[in-house]
Amino acid sequence: MKLLIAIALSVIGLNQDSDDEIKWTENRRLTWLDFQDICFGESSNSAVTAYAIPFSSTIFQDSIFFEISCVFYKSKSCVKIDEVSSYILNHEQGHFDIAEIYARKLRKALFEYSFSKNTTNEEIETLCWKYISEMEKFQVEYDKMTRYSRDEDEQELWDQQI
Repeated sequence: MKLLIAIALSVIGLNQDSDDEIKWTENRRLTWLDFQDICFGESSNSAVTAYAIPFSSTIFQDSIFFEISCVFYKSKSCVKIDEVSSYILNHEQGHFDIAEIYARKLRKALFEYSFSKNTTNEEIETLCWKYISEMEKFQVEYDKMTRYSRDEDEQELWDQQI
């Protein structure tokens, strides 16, 4: 039996920011003021972008409703004060944009998937982990290839790809 799938993109909830979260939108770019923590220690990272793809689903009769977003966490994102630059901020925006790309891929996969009534929770979990895992690999590749933004030519190529 094919279940009806709907993705809830609530105007009320999905595009509003909490005090600590910024939901990804096309018109909202990160600023250094969004990075509310300071990076300390021996880390070579100039900044760290904390992001997530919050996901919820509701099953009602023969329908499944999904709410999927991409959020940036201000209090968990940090920057080394002496390394603030628009160039590094652009690299960090790339991490947030990559997370949004995978949120969209997950939405599409869930919308197109034919779920069975008996294994819906397992199938949803499997699909979610598949895209989260792919995203994490892509994020690692992004940092590796751009050398954490240090390779300007490669960073420019990735900016175009993202």
